[in-house]
Amino acid sequence: MGRMFNFCLVAVLLVGVYGDESSTSSVAPPPTNETPPTTTTTSTSTTDSTTSTSSTTSAPTTSTSTTPATSTTTIPASTTSSPVTTPAPVNDDQFYRVTEDNVTCIMFSGDVKFTVTYPQAGGKVNTTTVKVPKANDKTRPATSSGSCNGSEQYLLVEWGATNKNSNFRLTFNSTGLKWELVHTEANIYMDEATFVNASDIGQELTVMGEFPGLSYVAVDTNSSLTCRALTESSNFTGQVLNSSSKFVVAASAVGVEMQAYNSVPNTTNLQQGSRCEMDITSDLVPIAVGCALAGLVLLVLISYLVGRRRRSAAYQSV
Repeated sequence: MGRMFNFCLVAVLLVGVYGDESSTSSVAPPPTNETPPTTTTTSTSTTDSTTSTSSTTSAPTTSTSTTPATSTTTIPASTTSSPVTTPAPVNDDQFYRVTEDNVTCIMFSGDVKFTVTYPQAGGKVNTTTVKVPKANDKTRPATSSGSCNGSEQYLLVEWGATNKNSNFRLTFNSTGLKWELVHTEANIYMDEATFVNASDIGQELTVMGEFPGLSYVAVDTNSSLTCRALTESSNFTGQVLNSSSKFVVAASAVGVEMQAYNSVPNTTNLQQGSRCEMDITSDLVPIAVGCALAGLVLLVLISYLVGRRRRSAAYQSV
């Protein structure tokens, strides 16, 4: 009876121990940034001859923390614009003028050049060209002067270094109601660059003459003379003072616009006027060519119409 009681008691104790083990559970703590403490559960049962110990340890839960994104601030670029530089106006005025008392009496523009054949040292000859600079020529700047007084007016254009300069002069005359160009002259300094190995190097060559179609052409007062066509002249002479050298000079001018004896005050523009004979002749050439081409086209058209009509009549007769 006593053994049976002990057996029952041991069985009850074992059932209690296993029941406690099955009923004991570990709950994982919510994730945190810190490592949770270790939880230990110990069950102890004591009998007369046996002691049982049970230990349960919960595993730590690892929490992951996210590093916040780095904020980037963009510095806007400077929008200050650089100042705009306005180029200086270009002088496109190609006219030389003579003005007195608010009246511009003389105006001239054109390309004028002289072709000079000169003797060289050693008995040879050479040819060179001297061009009168225009009013807006930046490579060879020139100055102009002149006179509006009396019955003779003139324009003087000068260029070159001091004591080595050259000049170009136009002289005009008036008969009261008309004016005309009566004299053209140039004094050219013979430098080594232009007159290579010339026998009269360093001297001044004087050339003078007249332009056909420009010289001695009567123009109404307060009117201009225009000559766009090329004007060539061999009516020029050349001479060096105190020299026996012989020079052959030819001159040419193109795009000439000029006016003298203007009496209209406060104006620097050419008045309407006449054109030279070469301009009128040069205009007739393209007109004649155009008329010839028009006549040829008309002849071809008439031939075509006549041929077409004959073919149509032949078809009808068949």
